[in-house]
Amino acid sequence: MIDIGFATDVVLAVLLVAVIGYAVVLNRKLSVLRDAKEEFEELLASFGATTEQAQTSLESLRGEATSVKQSFESELEQMQSSLTEVRSLSDDLEYLIKRGEKVADRMAGKDSKASGDAPEAAEAGADEPLETGMGKAQKQFMRALQGVR
Repeated sequence: MIDIGFATDVVLAVLLVAVIGYAVVLNRKLSVLRDAKEEFEELLASFGATTEQAQTSLESLRGEATSVKQSFESELEQMQSSLTEVRSLSDDLEYLIKRGEKVADRMAGKDSKASGDAPEAAEAGADEPLETGMGKAQKQFMRALQGVR
């Protein structure tokens, strides 16, 4: 028969080989874990630097956005004041044109009454400047008014 001491030694030897095999496998896994840990630390350091850079860029972007907003507001105010001025000038010009038309109509009416022409003759000659009894400036004014009509 086999000696119990010898059987125990064989069982212990088999268990020892199994433990050594398991230790080798475990050592490889720990080695991979250590390598991954180093890569993870590098990744975290890189992530921290990238986060700081992004924060700096955002602050810069906010500053630029504020600057652009102020510039647009300034230009908008200038445009609004220019628009107000243009509207005022447009109203003034419209008023002057109406006044000029009234004066031209009065002058045309006086000239046709003074010459004794019929209203049809005054309408027929409305395209031509009325130059009788007018000074040089008045003739130019009448031509300009007739050009506007």
